[in-house]
Amino acid sequence: MSFDLVLFGGTGDLTWRKLMPALFQAFRHGKLP
Repeated sequence: MSFDLVLFGGTGDLTWRKLMPALFQAFRHGKLP
C-alpha cells in the first residue's frame, strides 16, 4: 500500500515543534500506514 503525505509550509517553526513530533508518535504507534 502506498502512502503520500504532503505538508505545505513544512519549514515553519510550528511544523518542527508540533506537527513532526505528533506524526512520528503516530508512526511509532502504528497509526500511519
